[in-house]
Amino acid sequence: MANPRSLRHSLADCLHRPWLVGIEPAAFAQQVYARQAAIAYQLASWENRAPATLLIAEPDPLNFLASVCAAVRSDVLNGWAIALGSPNWGLQEWYQVHSQLSPLVILTPTSPY
Repeated sequence: MANPRSLRHSLADCLHRPWLVGIEPAAFAQQVYARQAAIAYQLASWENRAPATLLIAEPDPLNFLASVCAAVRSDVLNGWAIALGSPNWGLQEWYQVHSQLSPLVILTPTSPY
């Protein structure tokens, strides 16, 4: 498992560098910050809750990457598990994820970020 502090530091370091081909670094960083703020807002009422699982299931690759970066950078999710999923899963796959991981928060295209 990666060290969360070093991963956060690496992400913070590269957010403003042109590491994504064809994507303006400032625009991507802004998208990450917006998602990070949305995650913090969603979890504000669960401040004293034990760490849980966040599931990210975004169909758009850039939104998926921004959500992953935001989740890793988020202090609110310290100690949480971050699971990556597919928005194309059928009912059976979603049922399995809920029964095995019991994600508290699911980020999908319909999430309020």
